[in-house]
Amino acid sequence: MQDITELQRRITAALDRIGTGLDGITLMEPTEIAPEENDAGDPHELAEALEAERTLSSQLQERLQANLKKTHRLESDAAGEIDRLKAQLSAIEEDRARLKAVNDALRNSNEALRAANEAGLADEALVGESVRTELDALRQVRASDRAELDAILAILEPAIDRADGQQEETQDA
Repeated sequence: MQDITELQRRITAALDRIGTGLDGITLMEPTEIAPEENDAGDPHELAEALEAERTLSSQLQERLQANLKKTHRLESDAAGEIDRLKAQLSAIEEDRARLKAVNDALRNSNEALRAANEAGLADEALVGESVRTELDALRQVRASDRAELDAILAILEPAIDRADGQQEETQDA
């Protein structure tokens, strides 16, 4: 970006010099200009220099537009990636909330089972509920682990694809 700013400054300065030279020429009639009075140089050379500067300015404008398009595309891609990551984070948070709820139920079930055992009241329904709750907790842990692995794979997939592409390029060479 500094290169573009520096080139733009140089172009502006050159155009100012050319403009100053042309202003001096346009005030006088071509027949009035004597070679010794013309400090700015040959009008044809100045016109060529002006055209060269305009061409350079046009090229720089095109590069600037291309860079702006690329920047907008990158911003759009980044916004899409942020939205995707937010959705992924939201899903993980929901998963963690379900896991917490199941673990809380498991803890309560186990406390009730311990209390029943301490009182000498072995209740088959409490034991069954405890086992079901523990199974639910294990399933939730597995689902949570799977979601976390999927998230990790989604993050690593672009890097793996790039590595595969580079490996294919080296094999083709």
